[in-house]
Amino acid sequence: MTHDTRIPGFHRLTPEQRREAVFGADLTVADLFRTGGWDPSTSARWVEDVLGPMALPFSVAPNFVINGTPQWVPMVTEEPSVVAAAAHGAKLAAGRGGFFAEAGDAVATAQLQLQVTDPVTSWRVIEARSAELLALLAPLDPALIAHGGGPLELERGAVFEDELIVHLHIATADAMGANVANTFAEALAPHLEGLTGGAVIGRILTNAFPRRLTRVRADFDVASLAHGDFSGAQMADRILRLARWAERDPLRAVTHNKGILNGLLAVTAATANDTRAVAMAAAAHACGPDGLRSLSRWTRSGDGLTLSGELSLPLPLGTVGGLTVAHPLVRHVLEAIGLTSAARLCETTAACGLANHLAALRALAGEGIQAGHMALHRRKAGTDQ
Repeated sequence: MTHDTRIPGFHRLTPEQRREAVFGADLTVADLFRTGGWDPSTSARWVEDVLGPMALPFSVAPNFVINGTPQWVPMVTEEPSVVAAAAHGAKLAAGRGGFFAEAGDAVATAQLQLQVTDPVTSWRVIEARSAELLALLAPLDPALIAHGGGPLELERGAVFEDELIVHLHIATADAMGANVANTFAEALAPHLEGLTGGAVIGRILTNAFPRRLTRVRADFDVASLAHGDFSGAQMADRILRLARWAERDPLRAVTHNKGILNGLLAVTAATANDTRAVAMAAAAHACGPDGLRSLSRWTRSGDGLTLSGELSLPLPLGTVGGLTVAHPLVRHVLEAIGLTSAARLCETTAACGLANHLAALRALAGEGIQAGHMALHRRKAGTDQ
């Protein structure tokens, strides 16, 4: 169901009223939320040594407009204020058309560690046979091939004294791609050994996902940033100073980036994707030649009226495979709110990260994060009276 998600007072509705606003008269989703999607006959097989389910709040953030289309954003987090921050950041962005995002190619990369006496010559041999090697891998996953995915390219990675690192790039379509990358890498290993006379020691996906960048940007009216005793112009200047601090100081950059991951990981969890993979890909992307750096970039227009934010990072997310398909609640929600392609999911997740980031920077530049954050903590503990 797709319609305007900018509903005044959405946070004051009951959970039942919110479900009706998002899903309409969907009796299936009501039943799924009552159980959390837990079915003892199947759920105990999701992981090992299961005792039972553990509930966490499943939320949706309103106010998002992404590439001109309204979008409900599913979020699962234990932390108060994260969902409210996403909704507020999205509301500020909606005043200037929302978020504009582009998911890069869905490509996973596996690495093979080949021990050989002459790495340079070995690579020449592999490179000359690369088309043949890729063709040998394609039949391993006919479903992936049918959806436009499959092995793309062999590339030379690092070269050490007696080791050659070979990169295998795979188009993963709507899958996250870890399992297919590892499967292809293990199948490729004996062929590399046969061609070079070497021995493959390691063959494994890199969680850096260097070819899977998603980019998102948004503009914000400076006047709308006014907060407490600070004018919008003052707030914009203070936000830019915070951004510059993170660019110069790796210790600050860690927490600066964490404000982005608050949103990214909440969407990742809500869609039953791999939170550790997303966190590590973001961390790797933030590590530049001069140390840890900011994942985002903030600028102000020449006339001073617009604050712009940009975010770029790898997002290894999928809408097919794994628990994303096996979990009935996740599957139903993704279909109902139109997040059925990996590209749209990546764009939505990145937009949520940027929305959370803007809200966090605005709070920090104003009265500080604790006033609103701790008020929601007290509500969680039942001590807000």
